[in-house]
Amino acid sequence: MDFITNFSEAFDYAINSDSEDAAQNFLLSQMYYFKPVYGTMQRDGEETPRIFTDECEWRYIPDLSSLNLPQAVSEQDIQSINTLNKTLDLSKESWLNFNFDEIKEQLNMLYVKHALLTAKKMYDEGDCISDNEITIAF
Repeated sequence: MDFITNFSEAFDYAINSDSEDAAQNFLLSQMYYFKPVYGTMQRDGEETPRIFTDECEWRYIPDLSSLNLPQAVSEQDIQSINTLNKTLDLSKESWLNFNFDEIKEQLNMLYVKHALLTAKKMYDEGDCISDNEITIAF
């Protein structure tokens, strides 16, 4: 059997099991970080092909154990997805709280890193670097 078949069977077993165990929790928590390699995405009302591995993203996985919600929704229970999403929208435990200063600080660190990497590359290639070639705004 291939990985997809094995995973699919293990997932179906885990999600339909009446009891919880460490293996089931591990399998479902690892699933949160999976993403398809390719597929389609709806854009402007049309399905367009996408290669999802070309995207760079971070995933925020909140600890929702206090909400007593299912870790995943099976195909049989997919009709409850809107209720589940609404519950998550209204539950502060699922929110990613941050303020603008935290984002600004991270962006500034990225700008500095980019400027330093650019300067190193120019130096490694034997290019001269003057004071006005690299500008970092804070």
